[in-house]
Amino acid sequence: MNIISRYNDKILKKKEDGLYIIEYNNKPQRKIITEDYNSRDIVTEKYKFSKPIDEVKSFDEVQSIFYLESETSKSNVLYKKITIALIGLILIYLSIQYSLVYSIYLLIIGVIITYIYNYFSKETSYL
Repeated sequence: MNIISRYNDKILKKKEDGLYIIEYNNKPQRKIITEDYNSRDIVTEKYKFSKPIDEVKSFDEVQSIFYLESETSKSNVLYKKITIALIGLILIYLSIQYSLVYSIYLLIIGVIITYIYNYFSKETSYL
């Protein structure tokens, strides 16, 4: 696979003529097929994966989808970081207001909340 473009945390790769893959953390997130792709293989590709495959006319449309996907990913990551930072600030404030025992409990609760949030907010891929 040839790397065509990198933007934010996403990578656009060309698997073969007319078949492109958008990856995030080395995991395929989206497949895009152009008119250059062998139509005989499209049926195989569609039934191979549970996630829909985008069909476009040209490589320019592939790039548009790639940059749109990358910008969306960037805003989601920023939202997650801000949320975790706010949880941390609230826990620090509460730990200052209460005794050391409560501070330890709040710290444990904060770690658990952060773990659960990160676990359920992971990007999943069915490709």
